[in-house]
Amino acid sequence: MLNFYGVILKSVSRLDDARNAFIKALEIQPRALGAYSNIVDLEKFTPDNPLFVAMNQMIQRAKNPEHERFMAMHFALRHCYAALAGDKPDPLLGAEPGKEQAVVHQTIDLAAMLEIERQTVEK
Repeated sequence: MLNFYGVILKSVSRLDDARNAFIKALEIQPRALGAYSNIVDLEKFTPDNPLFVAMNQMIQRAKNPEHERFMAMHFALRHCYAALAGDKPDPLLGAEPGKEQAVVHQTIDLAAMLEIERQTVEK
């Protein structure tokens, strides 16, 4: 549930809150693969970053790392390696993702989005 909450917060440009929600989700469930792909553009990765280390270990320990279940993890790792190699901002989000998302999501109501997500999860 925290992962979904983080996605909603991220979509309305509450990036620090979203990052905290993803981190909490991963503390509770370290194998929540989607949470890793959701946090990659909110985190500054270094080779010793605990999230980066955890992702690499999960892929290395997986019996079948090519399985579609790991697609989000591969996305996250590709993003991490690209950032480490060039230390450049994500080309899709730009240098200031918060400002980019704020412009796009100025009219979104967080309470309404949370209610939609709650109803989706309950089904």
